[in-house]
Amino acid sequence: MMRESSHHQTHLIHQNSLVAFSLLYLTLKIVIDATNSSTTTEQATMQALSNDFESETNCSWHNPISNETWRLIWSTEFKSEKKFQNEWIVEHEINQCNGNWVEQVHCNTNRSENIKIFDGFLMLAAMKERYFQNEFTAASITTRKFFSYGRYEIRASNPMGNFLRTSVFTRNPSESYWHENGQIDLFSFVQGTRIVRGVHFADSRNHYQSDDLSLSILNLETLHNFLTFGIEWNRQGLRFFAGSNYGPLIEFNNQSKYLKPFHQIRMQIGVGGIFFGEKNILNKIDWKCPSFLIDYVRIYEPFDGENHSLEEIPECQFRIIDPFRDHQLIDAICLEKRQKSTEDGLNHRQRA
Repeated sequence: MMRESSHHQTHLIHQNSLVAFSLLYLTLKIVIDATNSSTTTEQATMQALSNDFESETNCSWHNPISNETWRLIWSTEFKSEKKFQNEWIVEHEINQCNGNWVEQVHCNTNRSENIKIFDGFLMLAAMKERYFQNEFTAASITTRKFFSYGRYEIRASNPMGNFLRTSVFTRNPSESYWHENGQIDLFSFVQGTRIVRGVHFADSRNHYQSDDLSLSILNLETLHNFLTFGIEWNRQGLRFFAGSNYGPLIEFNNQSKYLKPFHQIRMQIGVGGIFFGEKNILNKIDWKCPSFLIDYVRIYEPFDGENHSLEEIPECQFRIIDPFRDHQLIDAICLEKRQKSTEDGLNHRQRA
């Protein structure tokens, strides 16, 4: 009876949410059409984004994408639901939820409440709702394909709210293989004062190590706008970038540092966990926007193969400063998800 009741509650939640998301889709369609008809161009967007960074060294603007340097070999633009399903694995947890292995307090689901495509954008959303034994739901997806050296680009807008964590990283799914081949944290944000980026690897004695290249955040609103970030990676090393600004080179020049392909890409939004230091968070939630929006994911390979030099990229360390917003879509989705989470919280308290 308990199992039937749980499934019945989940079914009712799903039915109610379909109506809300049908209305949301019509609203988003109007917003997107209006945005597409505006005079704002991609060139203006990139110019504005270049003002989001304060260089700590003399670093000239650098455009790494050119026909002579990189070749696009794979991309997800989130235009088709069928293409998305063919390219990504969507995690769906039933009854037993692992917290993304970092003690997070949600369940990952494949429901439209937590993951949905809107006219070229993918939404990964956290929800405050009763789901089996958990009080929250969220989303996690992984590429079906494995990737090697190259340039990885992700353009996304981060959520706003306490106890929310977004992460984009690469790794091999086998735990033993992961320890040997390492992990690249392209981007992780825990609503604090920095973006976490780094490389995890094993040394020649099979000891776990890491390099941390986090960024200081001067204005959190900046991360709520669409930002392009990623890595350029070859046999010799890798660099992180955001916009047109690059971090220092991590060199793999000895046996104590190595990071080998092949890796899958995983993108997540989660609730709570070891990064926040609190466990009883149910009545402390204050979410302005519990949605992680992804515009695209693109993978490039160098025209000259694995020997592509990273030395041509300028040494440039930077901090994020002023905000820039180029899509009303963020506000539309944030408003709906915030209202839905509030309603779920009220309903949950009334049932308790």
